[in-house]
Amino acid sequence: MFKIVLVQCVLLLFIMVSAEFGLRFTKSFVRDGGTVVLHRSSINSQSDSEFGWFAPRDEQVAYLRVCYGDITATYNEHGQRLDYEPNTTKSVGVKRICVVGDSTTRAYQVTDGTPDYHLLQQRLDPTRSAIEILPMAVGGFGTLQQSMLLKKSFLSFQPDLIVWQLDNIDLTNNLFERENYEGSNNNFRRRPYWEDGKIVYRRPMVLPDWFDSVALRLVNAFLSQSFADPDRAARVTPLAVQATASVLDQYLVAIAVPKVMFFSGKPNTDLASVFIKRGFEQVDIADMPDDHLCAEFVDMHRNSKGHEQLADHLEPVIRRLLKLVA
Repeated sequence: MFKIVLVQCVLLLFIMVSAEFGLRFTKSFVRDGGTVVLHRSSINSQSDSEFGWFAPRDEQVAYLRVCYGDITATYNEHGQRLDYEPNTTKSVGVKRICVVGDSTTRAYQVTDGTPDYHLLQQRLDPTRSAIEILPMAVGGFGTLQQSMLLKKSFLSFQPDLIVWQLDNIDLTNNLFERENYEGSNNNFRRRPYWEDGKIVYRRPMVLPDWFDSVALRLVNAFLSQSFADPDRAARVTPLAVQATASVLDQYLVAIAVPKVMFFSGKPNTDLASVFIKRGFEQVDIADMPDDHLCAEFVDMHRNSKGHEQLADHLEPVIRRLLKLVA
């Protein structure tokens, strides 16, 4: 009897592992443009004990997306979308701009040289002798993860200006109860939340993601629709706003440099108010034309034209705040 049970368990484990790697292989072609990645569940991220997940480090990935075209994305050892390692000691006379955000700023849908911050670097100072722009963003990050990243990585680079890209789903990602019951805008991964003045790690999903799994995320995405309670999620919006404000009060209190923020899509007035009350200047981005956006297999982000639009709006603000001559 024991041997039968053992064989059945081994067989079940084999089926589960085979299914997982089969899904990773399939995802490589359906979602990741034919670049096969089997050692982790995503070509664009990897598990991380501190942040929940993180960008690839010291890696260059190439893939093809039907809507976005051929893409090469280069990441340095900090996970920044850069092809070099910036010095932690800032050179005399150099002004640094730190860009914080989520998947829009991460911009893994467009190739190197076309994200808005790459365009801004070329426009403001292609030699980086006077202006250096340091992007650090990870898809799906909420305000707490972005603030943790800013404190851990960005502040060591001594920024003179912070540019923060917001999204109207950030409030959902900032509160466990809202993310758990909304039924959408959920990464289905272990992530940190700010609760009662401290970081707490939770899993906003039905089945715990005890390992980095495509299969589990697909199952949780399906189950989340069955267990969704949008009314309950909406009722806790004030708590999400409060949590966001507490995070900024905790992490930004010592940052005495100009700060601007903008929304990648439709602004959220509650979220904008939290940032404005803490010294952020809001940059209004014009409505995005249809040809500035790509919609492909549950992935809707700005294409190269959309990033050029962002750079067009941000450039004059940056020049004004850093007193640069056009």
